[in-house]
Amino acid sequence: MKPLFIVLEALDGVGKTTLAQGLATRLGGEFMNTPGESLRAVGPAVLAALGDNQQARCLFYAASVVAQGARARELTQGGTTVVMDRYWLSTVSYARARGVADSLEDVEVIVPVPDLTLVLTLDEAERTRRMTERGYTQADRETLDPVFRAVVHAEMTSPERASGLRPQLIVDLTECDVSAALDRVVQQIEGWAATHHPSGAHWVPGTSTEGASGSRHPLQRAEAMHRDRVLRSYFAGNDWDRGDEFLLIRDLVVRSSELLPDYPYVIEHEWDVVAGKTNEGRGDLVFSDGGCRYAVVEVKHIDLQSSGDTAKTKRTKSRKKVKEQAVFYADRMAMRLESESTVAAYSFTNEPSALVLHRVV
Repeated sequence: MKPLFIVLEALDGVGKTTLAQGLATRLGGEFMNTPGESLRAVGPAVLAALGDNQQARCLFYAASVVAQGARARELTQGGTTVVMDRYWLSTVSYARARGVADSLEDVEVIVPVPDLTLVLTLDEAERTRRMTERGYTQADRETLDPVFRAVVHAEMTSPERASGLRPQLIVDLTECDVSAALDRVVQQIEGWAATHHPSGAHWVPGTSTEGASGSRHPLQRAEAMHRDRVLRSYFAGNDWDRGDEFLLIRDLVVRSSELLPDYPYVIEHEWDVVAGKTNEGRGDLVFSDGGCRYAVVEVKHIDLQSSGDTAKTKRTKSRKKVKEQAVFYADRMAMRLESESTVAAYSFTNEPSALVLHRVV
């Protein structure tokens, strides 16, 4: 398994820090956290100076996420797996529960994207018992409020987040001791890695196979068939993600023989648009004919229920954005492929004309 930037998110008391440390040891990687040890030492003084201004406090934590994320990405690019205790989802979720209503999208776009984010859950009675045994912190007490807790959980598991910053896995640890919880998390990560890196390394378009002369060849049919089997198995077995966009992605995969008959193999899900640089964006799906033809598909769930001018404008912007992403991502893939390869740019939405071809590069 290639070096990964892994994030563990959870409510206080679930055992996230213990698991993050154990996971880093198990994977031979580096344990990190936010806001980081240096800022943790001065954090209380900074927060005291900021007073009750929750927006300012949120931005302090957001700054630490950007800084720690950049350090984590440097480590993974150098060959070291990183396990991060808390990251962007905690920052946003707790800020929302504390009343911060302002959009954080301008900050979100500069947050280094992890390879994998797991949200850990635990039976509430068990979580409360653990916090009682260790002694309550102020953050612990906040999460005893059922409304506060519900907001945090809803934000952590929301599909309405930039691609790559959404949780890929939700793992329930109820009735697990530390050892069993660690085993379960490792098993989930290995299963995820098998679907996203089925050959042991992420397929980079145009560099999958090298001939005797040193020339680069497109993805081979046998590899395409293998990736297709693994990814379809992943979608068939993923019944926890009920987000609108994920359900659309799964629907496209299930119906791909009908909708994309010329591209029978699904070979990528949440792929790096710029190889090895997840912060440059991640595409939704790539299909292939097993030869030199590829289809890049960007998926977007559009709100068709709301009425009025604002809703209409939002729908127009969503259509424009998903088209621009599809075309841009197809262009980037084409740059990494041999000249005889073609890449089609599609968008897929929940509108009547669901699948739309925008360009063939």
